[in-house]
Amino acid sequence: MKHTHKRIMSIFAAAALSVCSLPQGTPLLLRPAVIASAADSGTCGENLTWTYSKSTKALTISGAGNMDDYNQCIWIASSNKHRPWDDVDGDITKVVIENGVNGIGSYAFYSQSVTEISIPDSVTTLSKSAFCGCDELTEITLPGGISEISDYAFNECKALKKVTIGEGTAALGDYAFWNCEELTEISLPDSLQSIGRAAFSNCTALAEINIPESVCQIGSSAFYNTAWLNAPSDEPLIIINGILYRYREPMDNVVRNIEVPDGVTFVTNGAFRGVGKIGSVTLPASVTEIDENAFYNCYGLNKVTISEGTTKIGESAFEACSQLKEITIPKSVTEIGEDAIYADASMKIYGYTGSYAETYANENGIWFIALDGDDPFAEPTVSPSGFVWQITARDPDDATASTTSPTVIFSNEAV
Repeated sequence: MKHTHKRIMSIFAAAALSVCSLPQGTPLLLRPAVIASAADSGTCGENLTWTYSKSTKALTISGAGNMDDYNQCIWIASSNKHRPWDDVDGDITKVVIENGVNGIGSYAFYSQSVTEISIPDSVTTLSKSAFCGCDELTEITLPGGISEISDYAFNECKALKKVTIGEGTAALGDYAFWNCEELTEISLPDSLQSIGRAAFSNCTALAEINIPESVCQIGSSAFYNTAWLNAPSDEPLIIINGILYRYREPMDNVVRNIEVPDGVTFVTNGAFRGVGKIGSVTLPASVTEIDENAFYNCYGLNKVTISEGTTKIGESAFEACSQLKEITIPKSVTEIGEDAIYADASMKIYGYTGSYAETYANENGIWFIALDGDDPFAEPTVSPSGFVWQITARDPDDATASTTSPTVIFSNEAV
């Protein structure tokens, strides 16, 4: 039986960890294991009971209210709470949650041999990892009263093929369906607003997904290594409801200059991460935020232009972009995260005097060129009497110290 095998493995793992963590010389007190007698019913919440039928291999949860939360390491003595049905004499292949139950506890059915699950409309809470590792489950229908499908809820349900989520659900948690490698059909409600980090990552058979217009937030790697994302396309930019989710790099060796279209409002975490064959990027005024790691390690990127309207550049947004030499930052930017911009001796930030961009440049030892002032790197102006060039010098050892020379005139007259 699957859960019996996992019980034995967990006991050995727990014993090994306990012995290794003892100080040297500590005497070991070994005592025989106590095996609980098999039970077929009990409590699993303040007002909830459970019953198990050996003939049908069905576990039924009855009553009103929320189930208890449990711990992943269910056979380690220090775990939060022991799942009572792990002692039943037989596999659990069917779970029936009766009307009146409001919440399914964390790890409640973790790694069970469940093939069928019935969840009523009364359920409003589906806690972390509730059905994680149920790798014989093939189909699940979730009522819309569940406002959020919590983190890892169906993580590694490797036989899961079809998921239907009812109208009313607003969020999918991080890794909610991670590594459900047989998943081919997912029905998302129009009420859905956010899809968490890696929610469908490694769902390798998922070739089609219709994302409702209501979705306004998509986490990094939400669709990583899905057939949908990996499908060949003539359009490298994947834009979902104004979210620039991912740049799908073409297979050729052409270096491209990217102009993000107007209407994009958010560049998500890792959208261009690791892309090497882009030379420059121009972002429109509609973009309000560049998320953390958005352009991390774009090692061919040399120029970025951000338009007025963007307010935030996230942490490490342009970190490890080793060829990046100039970035234009508008007045509207009021927040720049830690290590947001790769800085070396040749890096220059173009911005406006008194802006947050200037503050960031000064604090991080980056050349700052004021767009509303003289550019020390510009070509000198030419007049009949000679060349006119005003120079601003910044101390490389103290980015806050700078001096601006008087106007320098190089005469055409012979000296």
